[in-house]
Amino acid sequence: MTEKEILRHVIEENLVNKEEIRQQVLNKAHQEREAKYMNNKKSSFLDKKYLLIPAAACAAVFVIMVNTSTVFASSISKIPILNNIAKVVTISEYTLSREADETHVKMPSITDSANKELEQRINKEVSDTIQALTEQAEIDSAEYKKNYIAAGNKESDYIPMSYDFDYKVHCSNDNILSFVVTQTERNNTIQQYLDESGISEPAEYVTQYMYNIDMKTGKNITLQDLLGDQYKQVANREIERQVKERAKEDSNLLDYYEEFYASKGARGIEDDQQFYINEAGNPVLVFDTYIIAPLYAGIQEFEIQKQK
Repeated sequence: MTEKEILRHVIEENLVNKEEIRQQVLNKAHQEREAKYMNNKKSSFLDKKYLLIPAAACAAVFVIMVNTSTVFASSISKIPILNNIAKVVTISEYTLSREADETHVKMPSITDSANKELEQRINKEVSDTIQALTEQAEIDSAEYKKNYIAAGNKESDYIPMSYDFDYKVHCSNDNILSFVVTQTERNNTIQQYLDESGISEPAEYVTQYMYNIDMKTGKNITLQDLLGDQYKQVANREIERQVKERAKEDSNLLDYYEEFYASKGARGIEDDQQFYINEAGNPVLVFDTYIIAPLYAGIQEFEIQKQK
């Protein structure tokens, strides 16, 4: 297998992983599709001894959109909203130390919106999501540890997985609330192997759950709301322009974009393209590692000017 074929294989594996994780937070109508990808969650990137190491070993970073959830949208869209600026604060912070993992949680909560029902609904959505993810982390870590030992490794060599849940507010005013809940998974066992091998790569991947809320109506904000009916064309043109601009410093970015994104069947942004809204009110489109740029370039973000 040539180097290019290997790269293509890695890209496809990570696209599958992204889809599988995304399905975990979408509505029940997509559960059948979720099951299709369940067996592909963990990928192999190192030698035979580490065949059971997940895709995190290659520092794959996945960004997941929650603001596309029709369940969440319908649950808050009918609530009357008062004209107050909501805040996102840390309501609790705790650490779960378990046999196969250690999980640290910083739980966000919306407050000061003057609409307690809205706050409760959104906060429950966030809390339920984090609760489900911490439970899944325990299951995944235990399974990984079992498989690690079954592969012939010593139990004493296993280092518990680390999970961190945090959040960041990108925009908060009387019209828009945009914040991101972030899950960072670190494979400490493989990280030790990488460190000992002199490989300066983090054995982790990050999943971001993005919330973009119209504080006037309570609805989720879409790219169409911000960029108009031709939002895909607007975004695609601007993304290509910015890629070409960045390629002036690194020509590999344009080469990768043209070979693995523009000509790979993607043909531009997806219907549920992930994004957050910055303080200027512009959508910032976010692309996972490998999707539009090579691994070393990391997550790619593109700010698109909102249409008047």
